[in-house]
Amino acid sequence: MITPGRVVSYINIVLFPLYWIAAQFILPESAQFFTSFDEELPWLTQVVMESAGYWWVLIFVPLLERFLSGWGRQVPRLVRGVVTAINYLLGLLAIIFVPLVILALYLPIFEMGRVVAQ
Repeated sequence: MITPGRVVSYINIVLFPLYWIAAQFILPESAQFFTSFDEELPWLTQVVMESAGYWWVLIFVPLLERFLSGWGRQVPRLVRGVVTAINYLLGLLAIIFVPLVILALYLPIFEMGRVVAQ
C-alpha cells in the first residue's frame, strides 16, 4: 500500500544522491573558489556550506521511518509519529534545498557583479 510516508521516503532517497554529490564535490570547490577573493560570502551561501556535513540525515531518517513502519504495532505510536514527522520535514527540505543550493552558489557571483559594476 502506498502511503504519504512512503512517498516522502522515496523522494528523500531519490534526492539524497543529488545532495550528496553537491555536498561532496560542488560545494567544496565553490567555497574554495569564492574564498580565494578574500570576500565574505553571503549568509545563505554560508548556511548551505555549513549544512553540507549533515548529508547523512537525508538518508538515515527515511530508512529509519521505513524500518519502523515495517514493525507495525510493536513500535510505540509516538515514536513512529515523531519519525514520520521528521521524515515529512526532511522531504519538504529536500525539495526546497536543491534550488536553494543553486541560488546559494550564484549569490557570490551576483555580489561580484555588483561590485564590478560600481
